[in-house]
Amino acid sequence: MSVPALSVIVVNWNTKDLLRTCLASVGEHLAIPSEIVVVDNASHDGSPEMVAAEFPEVTLIRNDRNLGFGAANNIGMKAARAPAFLLLNSDARLVDGSIARLVERLQKEPALGVIGPRLRFEDGRMQASAHRFGSLRLLALEELGLYKLLPRTKTAEVLLGGYWDHAHERRVDWIVGACMLVRREVFEQTGGFDPAIFLYGEEVEWCERIRSAGWDVLFSPDAEVAHVGHASADTLVGERGRIDLCLVAADALIARRQGRAAGLAASGLRVSGAIIRTVAFSVRRLTTGDDRYGRDVRSYARTILGHYLRRATGRVRTPR
Repeated sequence: MSVPALSVIVVNWNTKDLLRTCLASVGEHLAIPSEIVVVDNASHDGSPEMVAAEFPEVTLIRNDRNLGFGAANNIGMKAARAPAFLLLNSDARLVDGSIARLVERLQKEPALGVIGPRLRFEDGRMQASAHRFGSLRLLALEELGLYKLLPRTKTAEVLLGGYWDHAHERRVDWIVGACMLVRREVFEQTGGFDPAIFLYGEEVEWCERIRSAGWDVLFSPDAEVAHVGHASADTLVGERGRIDLCLVAADALIARRQGRAAGLAASGLRVSGAIIRTVAFSVRRLTTGDDRYGRDVRSYARTILGHYLRRATGRVRTPR
């Protein structure tokens, strides 16, 4: 049996219709020798049955319980045969054949360990596709509004994320896990995702180890992928639960990198930022009127404050 150039690995939990669209898009647009591995985390919506019936060429691995995103992807990578893996969320889809260009790039540049494409929502809006590692310095810049003192180009360079237009290629700290092109040797050398991280933060932690092992992590706008975002997480824990997971993971990663005191300080900075935004946009509502953006900012700030209040009283629960 010939070895494919690419193994596409899709982890699924109860996103049958989105998964169908995802797999169909791979079949339509990925014009290079490839295999598809679907790892199903004990879905109960008929997802594995749909894959078996409609995509018989797909290798289907069925877990007997929900192992989380990272552990399930590790299972898929262990079963995959190609020299490169495309980790694709079940709520993402290919829109053209551009991923093949990233595969060719990975083949030509041995220092590249991970490449991430540009991500867009289904309505065409850009998603933040590449980020810096969290730190107290960056949190202070963002949460206290100090980034407003920097030139726009400097802000984009320092913070990336939503501040950067994603129009240019660059080396970055970490790539959003919705779509990651990973060299096999990276997985073999680093062991893949930390299975102890159930959901959110796993790609950040892995990219830290990948970079520490000497590999480059690259964002490239030469390929684009559509991504719904949070489909499984919102089904599992809801929007508030998803934000809980993200904040717990973000603070824990800073604590691991800079110490427990830094993790507590990170929480304090996020609370301070939420208070500042609440006050600023409440004043703005009184002086210049209300708008959707202002309402969204105040709502999100209240969610952040609610998270840390519930966390302080031990009422934040994360799945295992």
